[in-house]
Amino acid sequence: MEESNEAVPAKVKCVDCGFLSWRRHGEQTSPHFEVTPESRKTGTCPSGLDMKGVTNHPHCFRRELQMSEYELLPRNNIQQERDSFLEVIKSDRPCRLFTQYRKCMNPEEHMTMYQSIEVAKIAAASRIKDMEREDRNKHEQWIREDKIRTDIKTAEDERDSKQKKEDRRNKFIDKLWTFALALVGWLGSSVVACFVGLYYIDKKPTENTMPTITQPTTTAPVQTK
Repeated sequence: MEESNEAVPAKVKCVDCGFLSWRRHGEQTSPHFEVTPESRKTGTCPSGLDMKGVTNHPHCFRRELQMSEYELLPRNNIQQERDSFLEVIKSDRPCRLFTQYRKCMNPEEHMTMYQSIEVAKIAAASRIKDMEREDRNKHEQWIREDKIRTDIKTAEDERDSKQKKEDRRNKFIDKLWTFALALVGWLGSSVVACFVGLYYIDKKPTENTMPTITQPTTTAPVQTK
């Protein structure tokens, strides 16, 4: 059974604790008897066959507190014993095992209740830790998945950017090739045209050369005397 590990236990009063008990004087194996609500108010030790030998000395069922100061207080008569008992159980003192008193429950029953509460606290704390661990794992998993998604998106964006640059480059190169081919074709056509023109120029007759016209020769008639 785990118990509270508070560094500075809270101050409480034994009069409000279910572990406050009475025992028979001088019996180490004496059972712990419940200190009833009436006794907690008046300090009167109840009578009865079962309570034979029980004294006003307060005891802690858990033995967390000795309450030895009771031995130092005046106990010369019954009233002083009651007053001393009340003074001890109503004093503030730090205690890490304090359990609220329940009427008609003896210290052993309070112990069972205390253990049940502690078990429930441990179980609740364990569930909380499990939930926190699960939430933490989910958060870490989400971070990892988000990083993966971000890395994939970044890689896709870089790939798309490179592809767009490559496409622009290829289009530019295609345009250059188209322009170069057109230029080469135009230059080729021009060169061919020049050679054809020169060829025909060499074959063309001179513009100032006129054709020779042969004049017919006229012979004068010979006159006979």
